[in-house]
Amino acid sequence: QFRLTATAGRNNVLRNILRASDMDFRTVTLDARNEGERLGAGMGINGFSTSGLTLDTLNIGVWRREERLNYHARLRNRPGNIDQMALIAVRGSVQGNTATALLHQENREGRTGFNFGLNASLTPDAVTVTMTPENPTFGYVPWTVNSGNFLTYGFDREMSADLHVIGDNGRRFEIVSASSESMPTGAVRLIMAGIDIGEVLGLFPAMPPVDG
Repeated sequence: QFRLTATAGRNNVLRNILRASDMDFRTVTLDARNEGERLGAGMGINGFSTSGLTLDTLNIGVWRREERLNYHARLRNRPGNIDQMALIAVRGSVQGNTATALLHQENREGRTGFNFGLNASLTPDAVTVTMTPENPTFGYVPWTVNSGNFLTYGFDREMSADLHVIGDNGRRFEIVSASSESMPTGAVRLIMAGIDIGEVLGLFPAMPPVDG
């Protein structure tokens, strides 16, 4: 068993190297440990900045428990700094031929901008992705996702899908296997209606204004 901790402030070689690439930080902390069946490492960065964008507190962690590798990343910004991204968090795991990810974002008022998960599985012939939960949030709006949804990409370049993301007022985003004889084998259809792309892009900083 072991534990290693390290801290870097403003006056160090790492900061000088990053500044040459237009990046900077106030402090960085590192914590790595081996505690029997649990092996992991975490890093915290305060005041990271690049190209005029500042991220107040960023924490990243990776740890292994038995055969599963877990990970998380959490970003918090103080009031007045990127208020639409007051909190962004990602967590998930990797085990064998499967991987999961859950993404969550809140604005300064505590409203959830997006909350959804993706599960991926790999076989010798294809990779399949499913969306969870059945009531995700996109663009501060609740949606529903069909149970048993999937999107499969075969390594023979053929695809199949049954994904229906449905909102209110006729909004929808769907990817389904194409059944028309005019479509090639292994093709899918993309159906979009009533989706405000500008509202979704507005969740992220430095995005140009887009409407429609």
